[in-house]
Amino acid sequence: MGRPRKEDRPEAIGLVILRAAEAAFGSEGYRDARLGDIAAEAGIRRSSLLYHFKSKDNLYKAVVDRAFSELQEVVIRSVGQGETAEEQLDAILEGLLAFADERPGLVCVVLRELVDPRGGARDQVADAFGGLITGLEQAFVGLAGDRLVPDFPVRSAILQIVCAYLVRVASGKLGDRLWADRDDTRTLARALLLTAGTGRPTTGAARPVPPPED
Repeated sequence: MGRPRKEDRPEAIGLVILRAAEAAFGSEGYRDARLGDIAAEAGIRRSSLLYHFKSKDNLYKAVVDRAFSELQEVVIRSVGQGETAEEQLDAILEGLLAFADERPGLVCVVLRELVDPRGGARDQVADAFGGLITGLEQAFVGLAGDRLVPDFPVRSAILQIVCAYLVRVASGKLGDRLWADRDDTRTLARALLLTAGTGRPTTGAARPVPPPED
């Protein structure tokens, strides 16, 4: 019995196309990714792909829309988990870091649009990414309450943490070399947002990973 084609699988073909497109745009970039290759990966013809998304530009924008919609859901699910500010911050971080680790292609798409002035969805990504950062900023201000240090640059701190992790994920094995196989995101987040941002040490802070032995 032959292997079922991807369009015969129970999940919607539109989702199959979006997943294939996300991987292709992430590894090749918008200009070099080919619709024929994306269609082949999705198990359909190029004409079928265009029936669903009309153009390469529409497909690219749909990938970005889906990504940030799912990211917003991750944040919404994470906010409110845990009893202390530390636990709630950890929950938000865990959700975001897991999402980035699972979707490296998407991370590359976002970073390309942020730094490449020729990007095809630059404004779209800037608006969506900016909205995500605003949501995280509001969530943290709510967590900190009256402990928040006056004039503390919450947004800048969040951008430093998020962008650094995106660069690491997008860099792949090179990122592991540059960061020496350490992930200090949680420690840095607590230091920047909870210790500096609230003006007092955190409780139960994440233990730093010791440096590698020579």
